[in-house]
Amino acid sequence: MEKGCRVLYLGPELPLDLKDFEFIYWLKTIDLVPIHNALKAAADYIVSGQYDCVAFMSPRAPRLLRPYISSWPAGVKAFAVGSSTATSIKETLNIEADYPRSYGSRELGELMSMKCRRVLTLRSENGDLELENTLRSHGVEVLRVDIYREAPANLSQQKLASHFDIIIISSAGIARAACDLLRPYAKDSLVIAIGPKTSSEVSRRCPEVRVIAPTQHTFNAISDILRALGCK
Repeated sequence: MEKGCRVLYLGPELPLDLKDFEFIYWLKTIDLVPIHNALKAAADYIVSGQYDCVAFMSPRAPRLLRPYISSWPAGVKAFAVGSSTATSIKETLNIEADYPRSYGSRELGELMSMKCRRVLTLRSENGDLELENTLRSHGVEVLRVDIYREAPANLSQQKLASHFDIIIISSAGIARAACDLLRPYAKDSLVIAIGPKTSSEVSRRCPEVRVIAPTQHTFNAISDILRALGCK
């Protein structure tokens, strides 16, 4: 094993872009709980064409929606918060999704406000209101539907106590779920936080750890960082 390359990934699943690394360990930190009535309602809104644009805020949202929608209607545009979410939309719903070049809810709202009149946002119950507030500030009509909730998983204290040189935290929700438990074991670790909200949450909850946040908020960018650090 390369020195300093024992990596812990915290998330609901291990991304494909990271599976080829030899010494990466995945620890499930949240359970995704679909809200079935909300998913059915969201699919009905989309198919009926009541909204000209739909916003997806995570790669998980299109995968959860897919069983409820047989085909994407013409004339309804999809938008993603970032490239990983756009890739998930393409793979699951077979449509292209536009996304801001600078990751973030506000940036997505600014982009959509120039192209949309009525927007359906598909969210986690734990998500904030920045996207919806940005859209409304530009006079865009918005309906938010929370299609899943994030519940803390039962974390393995024994696994957390293992020494990891690098810890990858993929969302602010995961930082909230895991950071307090990680604090005794992460003082000498490098934390890679995906996205500015995640970085801010890690710094707030674990101020003693070293945190870096890549400018590109994708798992491909994370894999590039790992290789630059000498990990294989």
